[in-house]
Amino acid sequence: FTSTRDSGKISKMFSKRANTFLGEPEFLLSCLSRCGQDSFDKISNKEGFVNLGTAVNSLCEDVIKERFDKGDLFSHEASWQHYVGLNGTEDLLTVVAQFLSDRMAQSVSISPSNIRLVNGVSAGLEVLSWILADPGEVVLVPVPTYARFFADMNERMKTQVVGIHLRETPSSMFTLTPELLEEEILTQHQLGKSVKGFIFCNPNNPLGVVYPKTLTLGLMEVCKKYKVHFISDEIYGLSVFDPSVRFESVLSIPKDQIPDPERTHFMWGMSKDFGLAGFRMGFIHSYNKDMIKCLDGMMIYTSVSVHIQQFVSKMLQDTAWLDQIYFPANISRLSSSYSYVEKRFSD
Repeated sequence: FTSTRDSGKISKMFSKRANTFLGEPEFLLSCLSRCGQDSFDKISNKEGFVNLGTAVNSLCEDVIKERFDKGDLFSHEASWQHYVGLNGTEDLLTVVAQFLSDRMAQSVSISPSNIRLVNGVSAGLEVLSWILADPGEVVLVPVPTYARFFADMNERMKTQVVGIHLRETPSSMFTLTPELLEEEILTQHQLGKSVKGFIFCNPNNPLGVVYPKTLTLGLMEVCKKYKVHFISDEIYGLSVFDPSVRFESVLSIPKDQIPDPERTHFMWGMSKDFGLAGFRMGFIHSYNKDMIKCLDGMMIYTSVSVHIQQFVSKMLQDTAWLDQIYFPANISRLSSSYSYVEKRFSD
């Protein structure tokens, strides 16, 4: 079987779009597969790979297994065998709205009507790319960043994701400011490009920076000025382990205080804070009713198993387990792991 790059035969057999996946594989997914097939083990495979390119939270696998093994989270109803809850069941969206209200929105009450379920935040990024930008239009993201931001929005939707190179200041090697965002928007305009979105990853991957609300609002003001959609990826929002650092979600900003609520969208999922990447569950919150309508229109392509939805719904309602067992263990182990790695690198 020959690739497009070898002979050009494949492009005649398939669409030009297919060439995206017939050439050199995207490096993160390629390395993920290679590491999975030949993983390091200190006893049986000392020459194997350690994957430093994929953020997998495996610190609480034992805690998760113990809870799941109780057997009270899974159930079945006949209706779940059919086309139900393609954009999130009513039960799940209600539970998630309350969960986010309690743990990320502070005094702001989140409505289930503003939330939709998609099959992972990566899928959510692709969906937003399709809704917000036509092929060739620009979405900006500060770099260094999570590498898949580029692929998630470009591989199939052909949105041009452009990195904003953060600048060194006396306080940090990588500083993000509203002025820097505005400068890049104007640069893209000079190049004849239309800037449709800005990805704000907070807490930041890979820098680990937790940005203050003052900066968030400043960046939002710039986005409002140039009619750019503000996409807040907060997939690590419940994994901040430093007690001296306060994470403030965009959900905690009342709607009437958001500079442009119609162009402000929030993303979160189960992959990082719970280490449940295999569940493929991501959530998008938006005050824009047309955004919700578009998400509903695409739901058959982004749906999640109803049984998994009900499983997670019950888990998120177990506040005693969350507050007394899971989150304390996760935060403690994140802190210990960070201290260990920092010390090893410093020695």
